[in-house]
Amino acid sequence: MEQLALYILAIVRGDEVLLRKKPSGSGPYQELWYQFGCSPVAGVDPEVVVREYAAGTLGVVLSSVVPAGTDRETKVDHDGSEKEFNYTYYVCEYVSGDPVVSTGAERVDWVLKR
Repeated sequence: MEQLALYILAIVRGDEVLLRKKPSGSGPYQELWYQFGCSPVAGVDPEVVVREYAAGTLGVVLSSVVPAGTDRETKVDHDGSEKEFNYTYYVCEYVSGDPVVSTGAERVDWVLKR
């Protein structure tokens, strides 16, 4: 079974977290609000990868990137094949920038943490 590693980002600004919404009609979890994620880059420090993803893809600058745990799940991916996903979570402090809608998202918005 194919294994994929992903970094999952909780981008926080005070008492809010930045989320994105899947477009209507997109699977597997239609119209879901969810966090941002990016793939590790071999030989590159995870903090650097996360900061570059946030700046280049989302248009935001982060002041800190702190590891917050790991998890894994096996599920059917977009291509219909079952894969094992290995997640590393990071809490990231927002500094500046206007978040942009990334590929595969309908919109982005700041929402209150619960």
